[in-house]
Amino acid sequence: MPNLLSVFGIEPRRIGGTETFARELSSQLGDRGWTNTLCFLSEPGEEVRRFLELPNVQFEVYASATDSGFKTGRNLARIIRRHSPEILHLHYTGFLTLYPWIAKLQSVKKVFITDHRSRPAGYVPTRALFWKRGLARLINAPVTKTICVSSYGHQCITSFDLLPLDRFEVVYNAVDLSRVKKDSQRTIAFRKRYHIPAQRAIVAQVSWIIPEKGIVDFLETARRVIARNPNVQFVMVGDGAFL
Repeated sequence: MPNLLSVFGIEPRRIGGTETFARELSSQLGDRGWTNTLCFLSEPGEEVRRFLELPNVQFEVYASATDSGFKTGRNLARIIRRHSPEILHLHYTGFLTLYPWIAKLQSVKKVFITDHRSRPAGYVPTRALFWKRGLARLINAPVTKTICVSSYGHQCITSFDLLPLDRFEVVYNAVDLSRVKKDSQRTIAFRKRYHIPAQRAIVAQVSWIIPEKGIVDFLETARRVIARNPNVQFVMVGDGAFL
């Protein structure tokens, strides 16, 4: 069976957006006769492993995936030799690495990079210097496509002019609601727990709580809206250094 090697530069500690994506990807690959090797910085926790463990899934640990250096590249080469993937897909490992060339030299047919990065508020993308553009095109010559998870991310990364435009694609992030059952009692319990009156509308942001996620803008929006309409409750869900 053909194999996809999915490298994620994260630790799978809980069932979140990345883990949900990985499972859905594995499921769809299985329907098409493919296997998926999920490679993380550490072993998935027991709950996460059960969630991800489909019949066509294999696990690998690549603890140095977000590092650089000869040893890191050697570790990837070893994993590629073990699984002989047709495709390498990189997530959270950086845009400029030697991984695409390592894959090419190991006869991997296609390499994809997904750019998950968040840019800070007020970020203004500019075209990279000539020598940087040339170096980036050399480093990423084996890359088939770079996937951007938003139109804004696509605008930012293409502004650098590091690769031809036709090698970028937008595939929007999604939220899987299939695992969330509508339950009026849970709604009542949530409002009671956080002292939110029944008649009050709720505006929620679910994200990593860091400045790049527009937290300051969210709070300013809340201030302005509540000043005009006190029957709106703003709720932030997540964790992060900005709490």
